[in-house]
Amino acid sequence: MIKQFKKKFDLFFDKILIISQKRVIKHTFIYVISVILGKAVNIFLLPIYTRILSPSQYGKLDLIFVILSGLVLLASLQLESALARYFTSYKNIEERKKFNSTLIYIILFLGFFVSIFIVIAIYKNIIHISILEDVKYSLYIIILTLTPRIILDQFLYILRLEKNVKKFAIVNTLNLLCTALLSIVLVIGFKLGILGIVSAQFISTLAFAIITFILVRKYYVLKFNVNLLKKSLRYSIPLMPAVILSWFRFSVWRFLIIDKFGTEGLGMFAVAFRLSMFAQILVEAIKLTWFPYIFGFEISKAKKVTIDAFRILSIGGGLMSIAIVLSSPLLVKIFTGPGYEKSVDILRIMAFVPMANILLSTAATTSCLMERTFHNSISNFIGITFGVILFYFIFPKSMGLISAPLAQLISLWISIIYINLVSKYIFKIKLNAEKVAIIVALVTTVVLVVFM
Repeated sequence: MIKQFKKKFDLFFDKILIISQKRVIKHTFIYVISVILGKAVNIFLLPIYTRILSPSQYGKLDLIFVILSGLVLLASLQLESALARYFTSYKNIEERKKFNSTLIYIILFLGFFVSIFIVIAIYKNIIHISILEDVKYSLYIIILTLTPRIILDQFLYILRLEKNVKKFAIVNTLNLLCTALLSIVLVIGFKLGILGIVSAQFISTLAFAIITFILVRKYYVLKFNVNLLKKSLRYSIPLMPAVILSWFRFSVWRFLIIDKFGTEGLGMFAVAFRLSMFAQILVEAIKLTWFPYIFGFEISKAKKVTIDAFRILSIGGGLMSIAIVLSSPLLVKIFTGPGYEKSVDILRIMAFVPMANILLSTAATTSCLMERTFHNSISNFIGITFGVILFYFIFPKSMGLISAPLAQLISLWISIIYINLVSKYIFKIKLNAEKVAIIVALVTTVVLVVFM
């Protein structure tokens, strides 16, 4: 099995090579290091946060960051997808300058507008989130983080599209380290709790947005082209329903858990979710490597690369997920404080969720390649609807918090199967996701029977 995996891995990289196999493997290695460092920083902070914050407080912190992620999607209009789609098509540096500048100006405007509007709406009680009333100032700060965050995301995307992985990895890692150090100083030294964590996020994001602009400033000029904006929006706007549904898929469980189990239950769920990210390290690094290449290929080659990527990510993600399942009690013991013991059972199911997320986004690439992105919206809608019905109406409350990751996992795989069928019968791209789904279903069943 190991030999077959290595053979497929080598063939996969042979297909995506534009320059040399050594360079792509080198890029993957750099991304692996970057991702590992990023996850390591987050995991290192977890014992600190969980010893200072109660499960209920940690649940509120998680909800604040969920709100930020939703605002990022809303304000960015998925223009980073248009950037990925058209960046390589502009070979002339002046054309790239006009294109990138047009996108950044509209993103700046949207970021400022959305941030100011929501801060005023919360201050005037037009928008009222009662569960976060005691952390209102933290909510203000995280909303003001929106503009520097979406700007930083675009600048980092350009480094990836340039295949400048060293700069990407260095900036990304230093940003995480800076945020972590500031968090420790503000949380432990100044005892600011949640306010210290979100303040560190704002300061670091703003600083690195400025630093990253210096690295990519050659792509920006004082020009705005309406035709380029229209072209970008024609590509990005149809993606918005799918992306909003993806965010809803990610966040809906939080709101449903609060309704059923309160903020304490959300805190347990959030800790398990954070620990499950161990399973994403290898597969995310592979995806970060191949994705910038995909839209530069002619369509038949791009299809083959996507198929091989799906298979490799299935195997790598599956092995990482099983490792998380087996080590769940040890991970919770090492990386959490007192009161988080219930996270063990949640983690055993949650371990399969990152793999499913990666596979869904990989499968969704087929719709992007064929410029039929509405299928991604349909797949998300079907999956989310089924998952919510399972969690809220079918799974009994006596199942406890494991019902949330189980419903989430089933929801993801329903979406993957839909995209798989569309790819197979309409786009003629055979991902064979149904085979992976059967294996995951069997393994999950074994976990439920043996450990629960």
